[in-house]
Amino acid sequence: MVRRMLLALLVIGWVTAGVAAGPAPRVIRVSLTSFKFEPSLIQLRQGERVVLELVNEDTQRPHNIASELFNHTELVVRGEFRQGTTADGRRFVFVDVGKRAEVEFTVPRVAAGQVSFICSVGQHAAQGMTGAFVVRPAPAAVSFRRAGQVGE
Repeated sequence: MVRRMLLALLVIGWVTAGVAAGPAPRVIRVSLTSFKFEPSLIQLRQGERVVLELVNEDTQRPHNIASELFNHTELVVRGEFRQGTTADGRRFVFVDVGKRAEVEFTVPRVAAGQVSFICSVGQHAAQGMTGAFVVRPAPAAVSFRRAGQVGE
């Protein structure tokens, strides 16, 4: 009896832990090289959990990714990086030559639309190292009704 009860509690704990954890974040690899981001246009959804895998493939220059979007969410950064804020107030993650970092965050629900990102190192942005997050609205909640309730 006690053994069955312990087993039942263990199963309930395992199931609820899996539900509470939610889906794994979507990983988006972003290459930083020769004054460009690849991809330079990144589609996101409000409320979505993502990991930007930043890989500096440039053999001569360090780069960063700076965006106003980062100011509205908590960033969890792993790897070899430095963080900071640009002169105009954008948060950034800096990745040195040949290094990589992961930036995990939940896309904020501040506003849908395009939010730019740049490399704020030297004149990299002026030389074309820019891009944009295209933030789409969160999907609408789905409501199921029983037959016969429509229009009531």
